Amino acid sequence: MNKEKIKIWIKDKHNLIFLFIIILGFWIRLHYNSINSAVWWDEASYLATAKHWFFNVPYQPNPQQAILFPLLIGMLLKIGLSENIIKLLTVLVPSLGAAIIIYFLGKEMYNNNVGLTASFIMSVFWVSIFWTARFQPDFLALFFQLLSIYFFWTWHKHSKNRNIYYSALFLGLAFITRTQSVLISLVYIIFLIITDGLNFLKNKHVWLASSLSFTVVLPYLIFNKIAYNNLLAFTSGYSSQVEASVPFGWYIIKFFKIYTTSDALGWIYFVFFIIGLITLIDLVLGFDMIKDNFKLRADLFNFLTAIITLVFFLFYIRVAEDRWV
Repeated sequence: MNKEKIKIWIKDKHNLIFLFIIILGFWIRLHYNSINSAVWWDEASYLATAKHWFFNVPYQPNPQQAILFPLLIGMLLKIGLSENIIKLLTVLVPSLGAAIIIYFLGKEMYNNNVGLTASFIMSVFWVSIFWTARFQPDFLALFFQLLSIYFFWTWHKHSKNRNIYYSALFLGLAFITRTQSVLISLVYIIFLIITDGLNFLKNKHVWLASSLSFTVVLPYLIFNKIAYNNLLAFTSGYSSQVEASVPFGWYIIKFFKIYTTSDALGWIYFVFFIIGLITLIDLVLGFDMIKDNFKLRADLFNFLTAIITLVFFLFYIRVAEDRWV
């Protein structure tokens, strides 16, 4: 990009605001990146797994933890990078990347203003800031998830067939980073059934892309079989919640309020959240027009994402932390 193109890009007020948001998000994350001196249990588990694989440190990895995050940590440790630099690359950069991708996703689904608002919230969101300072895979997974959704949406909206392959690739990477990412595939399937019936099953690109995603995941499944004698070893802790008849996690619904009232902006987010819910009336009243209205389709997609995530944690996992949801 030459100087003239850069000047033209900056002259667009939306681009200038977006640049400010990302710089702000980066500064906040960098400022708080080393605020936590102690390593928590989950962090220690990922670090110990990485050192077990690459430095023969005695440790029994947790089968519930997906493979990609400790694998990346181990490779970066092996080439001599410090833990602070590794945290920067595997946590801070994906956290900031999520704020970047969500701008383009919001822009594609609705408009520039929605994209900027979403990007700003993600940049300063207290959950994002707090957990960016920890060795956790949540934001790497979220980054891959948002990339998958972005390419899925641009495939669906603009019929760019190559984008469904990118979507499948990043969905596979999201899954081997955090297995709960599989929920997105369920969102895709239900969304396509509602909007296009079963016609998507006739699309060869959907099947080829699905095969690509499975190919990315397959080595992880093989690893589980070799290491734990169970292809789906990561489900062990989750299914035990159901088997033990743990009560449904109704308290998780409170996260909507916690998310929107627990930072400097207080109740402002929560008021906007309620207003946003009210606007979904268009989805109900105009449902018969959903085949021809991409704004309604975007509403449906986001509604399905929220509902499927809630159902999964409320009735199956039955426990949750703010970063999981």
